[in-house]
Amino acid sequence: MSQRTRLILSGLLILFVLVRLPGLSTPYHQDEFKNVLALQGTADGAGEFITHPPLWNLLFRTGIEVVGGDHARLIPLFFGFLSVLLLYLVVRRRFEERAALWAVFLYAVSFYGIWSSLMIDVD
Repeated sequence: MSQRTRLILSGLLILFVLVRLPGLSTPYHQDEFKNVLALQGTADGAGEFITHPPLWNLLFRTGIEVVGGDHARLIPLFFGFLSVLLLYLVVRRRFEERAALWAVFLYAVSFYGIWSSLMIDVD
């Protein structure tokens, strides 16, 4: 990987995070609030409410213990960041460097990419 490519990729990763920063402070809506309370164990009948797959429960329960319930949006952001790195590696291997950088750029600014990397619920 050339120095120029590293610089462009670093810039795209910074763009990825900067675009999502304002969304970290948005209030929880609908089931997100209930999920956070249930995963913290503070809701009545917490175990009954969680209807998501066991891996989701494990990842979010552990993540909430680490970052706290007020900062639960950091958990999907972390996985979104891992996804953008994986996207780069897969597209670069399958096609070429330029296509991989374009894919990362499009994922970084795509509305649904932004939304999915800040959403606590997996519906």
